[in-house]
Amino acid sequence: MPVTPEMVLRGIKRARGGERVPEGNTGGGTGVCCHGHKGGTGSASRVIEGKEFGVGVQYTVAALVQANYGKKRDLRIGGVPLGRIIEGREAEAAISAGSHEAAKEEEERKSAIKDGSIIVVVATDAPLHPTQLRRLANTAEKIARDPSASSRAVAVEQKVSVVQDVSINALFEGAADATEEAIYNARWARKIWRGLGR
Repeated sequence: MPVTPEMVLRGIKRARGGERVPEGNTGGGTGVCCHGHKGGTGSASRVIEGKEFGVGVQYTVAALVQANYGKKRDLRIGGVPLGRIIEGREAEAAISAGSHEAAKEEEERKSAIKDGSIIVVVATDAPLHPTQLRRLANTAEKIARDPSASSRAVAVEQKVSVVQDVSINALFEGAADATEEAIYNARWARKIWRGLGR
C-alpha cells in the first residue's frame, strides 16, 4: 500500500515532541537483518546552520530507517570496509582450524541470500522546493547503498520562500550523516531476543 499525502499529514498531526523514537528491533524493525546481524529501526538528526539573505538560520534534517539489507562484507563504518576485514579474519581462523571446507560452504550459503531492502525517510523543516526534496532523498539513498532502495519526496503544500543554494549543501551533508548514523543505530540499538527453545 503506497503512502499517501493524507497519511503523511495524519502522522505529522499525531506526532508528539520530546519523546525519543524507539530504535532497534521494535515495530517494523522486528526480526530483520542488517549486514549479517540483527537490524531494525534507527533514527538520527542534525541541526544545520545556514544563511538566508544574509541572516543566520537553523534547520533540522532527520532520518528514520528500517534496515533489513546488506551482507556482512558490505558493512562500512566511516568509509572503512569493516565487514570485509571481519570476513577475512574469520576465513583465516577457519583455515587455521582446518575447517576450510566448512568456511567455503558457509560463504556459498551466505552469497545465495538476497540483500533485502532498506526504508529511509528523511524529514526537514527547511523550506525546500520539489527538486531540492528529491535531491535530499537521493542523498540519503546513496548513503544506504542499496540498489533496491527508491527515493520518494513528499511535499506538504505551504507558501514559503525556499532555501538558497548556499544552505542546501549543508542540508545534503546533514542528511547523509543522519542516514548513516540511523543505519548504525538500527544495528546497535536492538535488544537480544530469544526464540522459543533457544
